[in-house]
Amino acid sequence: MRALRRHGCRSVAGLVLLGIVGCQGSSSREHKGRLGDCSERCGRLPQIAKTVAEMRVPASAPPPHGGPLTPGTYVVTEMTAYTGPGGAIGRTGLERAWTMRITTSGSGASFESSYIHLADPCPEYHQTGTLTTSGSTLKASVSCWTDHPIPQDFTEAYTADGDTLLVFGEPSHTIKFIRQP
Repeated sequence: MRALRRHGCRSVAGLVLLGIVGCQGSSSREHKGRLGDCSERCGRLPQIAKTVAEMRVPASAPPPHGGPLTPGTYVVTEMTAYTGPGGAIGRTGLERAWTMRITTSGSGASFESSYIHLADPCPEYHQTGTLTTSGSTLKASVSCWTDHPIPQDFTEAYTADGDTLLVFGEPSHTIKFIRQP
C-alpha cells in the first residue's frame, strides 16, 4: 500500500495492515496521533510481535511484484531504509512491534492490526479496515484507527509470496511481515 503524507508524517497502512501506522522512516519522538484518544475502540488483536528496529542498508530497494494475499496472522520481522549503494548504515531510530491479521473473502480482504510505536504516547494502537490489490499495488482503507481521524486510505507497492508480505514505503523503505504458523 502506498503511504500518504499526513501532517508531515508517513503512515503505512500495513496492511495494516499496512499497519498502517505511525511515522514510517522517521526518527521523530513527537506524538503522531491526532485525537488524544488511546482507547481500544478499534478491536483488540493480541500483540505477539517483538520490537524491531528499522535499519539503514546501503543498497537499492528491491522491486515490488504484487501477488495474492495469504490469510493469516503476520508479525513484522524487518523494517529497512534503503540508502543506495555506498549509503548510510545502522539504526534509523524507529522501533515498532506490529501484528496484523488478514482475512480474505471472495475478491476482498480485511485486516486488523495492533502495533506499538515506541515514540508515541498510546501504549498500543489498533486498526481495522479492508484491503484491495491491483498488480503490485495494495490499497488499505482504514475504518478504525486508535488516536487518528478516519476514514483514511493508503496505497503502497507490495510483494506477497507465500508466508511473506513486503510493503514498500517512500522513499525506499520496506516493512517485512512473516505469517505465523
